[in-house]
Parts: sequence; structure tokens; C-alpha cells
Amino acid sequence: MENNFKYCLNEKIEKWFCFIILVGLGIFLVSQSSLMPLTIDGHISTDTSVWLQVSREMLNGKMIYRDLFDHKGPVLFLLFSLFSRFGDVTGILLMKCLFLTITIVLCYKCAITVASSRIVATYVTILTVWGISFFFEEDFSVEEMSLPFMFGALLIFLSYFLNKERVIKKYKLVLLGICMGTVLGLRPNMIALWICFALLVILEKIYYKRYKELIQYITFFLLGFLGSLCIVAVWLSVHGALQAWWNDGFLFNFLYAGEVDYQTRKKIFMLFLKHKIHFISLCLNVVFIFRGKHERIVYVANLLYMFLNLILMSMSGMNYAHYRIALIPGYVLPLAEGGQRMWDYFGKYMSGKKRAYRFVLATLCLCVILGKNCYKGLLRIEDNVHISDSERSVLKLTEYTKQKTLGDNRITILGNSCYIYLETGCYSATDFLYTYPVCNISEKLAEKFIRQLKEAQPLIIILEKSCFEEKSKYGMECKEILEKYYHRVIDNENYELYERSSDVI
Repeated sequence: MENNFKYCLNEKIEKWFCFIILVGLGIFLVSQSSLMPLTIDGHISTDTSVWLQVSREMLNGKMIYRDLFDHKGPVLFLLFSLFSRFGDVTGILLMKCLFLTITIVLCYKCAITVASSRIVATYVTILTVWGISFFFEEDFSVEEMSLPFMFGALLIFLSYFLNKERVIKKYKLVLLGICMGTVLGLRPNMIALWICFALLVILEKIYYKRYKELIQYITFFLLGFLGSLCIVAVWLSVHGALQAWWNDGFLFNFLYAGEVDYQTRKKIFMLFLKHKIHFISLCLNVVFIFRGKHERIVYVANLLYMFLNLILMSMSGMNYAHYRIALIPGYVLPLAEGGQRMWDYFGKYMSGKKRAYRFVLATLCLCVILGKNCYKGLLRIEDNVHISDSERSVLKLTEYTKQKTLGDNRITILGNSCYIYLETGCYSATDFLYTYPVCNISEKLAEKFIRQLKEAQPLIIILEKSCFEEKSKYGMECKEILEKYYHRVIDNENYELYERSSDVI
């Protein structure tokens, strides 16, 4: 009786410990974002500021793709426009907290499906989800938004492959389809998980000649997948943006990716592959294909997923750190299996109170692995609550803009510092919230921007020096407009502010 009481007490303490640790993980990750109320420098990361401004302009009557250019998926703007109704930046912070909470919970459930220890599952969740901090560039990246749907799908696939009955309930098949459709609508090159795991499910059904079951699986999966896509298509069509999305959004991605050669993609592939946690997870996965406790097929599926995911994420040829966030769901299976084996190994040779040393050892290992990134995270939080000299000069620029645009709050930014729109409360005078790298890649879009700039005659034009190429055709035309019809008012380290000196262009 006494032993049972102690066991229940220890189990309860363990549950609360895991809960507190995971809550702390979420709070620490969210606090690094510039969306937090404590941020006083006004700077919100590049992509997040674009999507925030798009949502503001949409609430003001414009529509993405039809009136505003961006090449990201429509689901992104549907979600941003929905949550921004809860208070602009506050609404997006709420969405970030919600998505991160779901990510942590689902990641833990995936880990506990493989590992039998809560401590192991908790530490694997920390090591995995902390990848958001490892690759922190954006306050809220599209890769981060995809994680709840990716972990949700992974949990369903793991439950299927680790169950001898090999059954997926109908509603879970619909959810699988919805998750894939949502991620496809966020960014098409992040669907490797569904391709690989679903392929193994199909091959297994064919091998065992379960054709009726396979048809049922495909039917319910497509029901969720096509249903989610139809909702987005109807939303775009109702607002007259479906054709514009295809022309200026979807097709631009091929032009964007087409600028990159094979060698560059290969280089990015190797950089992603060599990241420590990814490489360790991949090696463990290979080992467990031959010596795993669970069925080999689940490790084969995960290995295919990890490699295909690397290929798809390397297609752009860009080494943006936040791209790697999309890779982290592949770490859960091998890390959970490896972590549980280590936990059991040390517990086997320890007895009584000494078994607590496993926890101390695991904690120390985690601190060593995450220590540097924890320190970087603290620096990001500190940066958000202080204003540097460079940021102070930008605040002077935005203050001047606010004063000058009281009557006409339409401005133009040459570059990609979209956060200036947010800080000034101004709107874009053209369809383009940013011009780099769009106008450098597409002559068609560059011509459209120049035409709209001449027609709009914005009172203020802000030039971001690091993103402006005067030698390009678009750059030369912008320079000509600035020299002929504008005068420079502010010139600091990063920006130049021009004010219109003529009423006619």
C-alpha cells in the first residue's frame, strides 16, 4: 500500500515537472519574438512585418494578390487577416502562442508514442521544438505556422505504423488531408511528410492486397485535402483574387526558384544536412532501421521524409535559417527511440535512489546542447527591450514620416523594410509592400511597380540602402524618379528618406 502511494506520488510529481518544463519552453520561445508587448524599438522581422501589413491593408479594403503582391500561400493571409481582427499585432501574437502550444503538445504526443518515459518525451520535445530558437530569424515564420499540421500528421502516421492492427480511423484520414491541404496552402515545398509516409501506407496496403481498405483511405484523405483547398479557392474567388494569385503569386515561385543553379542547391542541401541535430537524428534513424525496437517500415518512412524534406527545402537555394524549422518534425522518432534506450541503459545499472542520476545526467546533457542557443535567446529578449543607436535613427525617420503624412498616409519603401509601414501607420501607395528581391527578379513586376509609382506620386519614398541596386533597370528608373521629382531629407546609416518636391510626375 505504501509503495503504491509512493509510486502514485512520484508519477504525479513527474507529470507536473514535465508540464512546468514544457510551459517554460513555450514562454521562453514566445518572449524572443518582437511581437511581445515589451518590444520598444518597433522593429518586427521582415516576413512577419509584410504579412502584418497585408492584414492591415486587407482590413482597410484591399485584397492580397488582387491589390497587394506577395508570393506566399493564401492560407497564410487567410489566417493573418482572421487573427489580426483581434487587435493587429496582439492578434498575431495570440496566433503565435496558440500555434506554438499546439506544436509542443503534438510533439510531446509523438515522442511519448515512441518512448515510454515522460521525462524522455519531455526532453525530446525540448530538443526538437527548440529548433525554432536555433533557427530564429522571423518573429513568426511560415515554417513555424506549419508545425502543428506537420506534427499532427506525424502523430497519426506513427499511431498507424506502431499499431499491429494497421488502422487509421476515418476522421483521422480527413484530418490528414486537411493538414496537407493547409500546409500546401502555406508553402508547397513542405509536404514531404505526407508524400513519404502516405507512400509507405499505400505500398503496404498493396503488398497485403487490402485494396478495399486502400480505396477507403484515399477517398477520406482526398475529402479532407480537397475540402481545405476548396475553402481557400472560394475565399480567393469571392474576393476576385484567384486569377491574380495564379499569375503573380504561384507562378512567381517558379521564377524565384529558377534563378538558382544546381551547385547552389547542392551547397544548401549539405549545409542543412550537416546541422548537428539533423545529422545525429539521421544517423540514429539509419541505425534503427536495422536495430530498432519498432517495425522497420516506420524508420524507412522517416528516413525518406528527412531526405526529401532536405531536397525540397533546398530548392530555393537560400540559406535562410528559418527554412530549417520545417525539418524538425523528422527528429522526433529517432531522438525519442535513442533517448529511451539511453534512459533504460543507465537505469538498468542503477538501483534505488541512484536512478535519479539518470535525470541529472540527461539534464546536464540538455544544458550543454542548448546552452549557447539559450544565451542567444536571452540576448534577443534584451535587444527587444532596448534601443540601439541604429534603431534610434530609424525611429527618427518614422517619426518624421508620421508628421508629414497626416493628410495622405500613402508611402513607398524601396527595399523590404515593411515594418516601417507598421511603425508609421501608413499604407502602401502601390501593390508592392516590398520591392526586393521581386523587382530584381521579374522585369514584368518591376515595370508594374514603376508604373504604379509614377501614378501614385507618394509624398514620401524611403530607400533601404542595402537592398537597392542602382545598376538594374528598375533601380535606374527609381533613381531617375527620385532625382527629378524628390529631394532627400534624411540620410542615415541604413536609409534615405525622400520627400516629393513636385506635384506632377
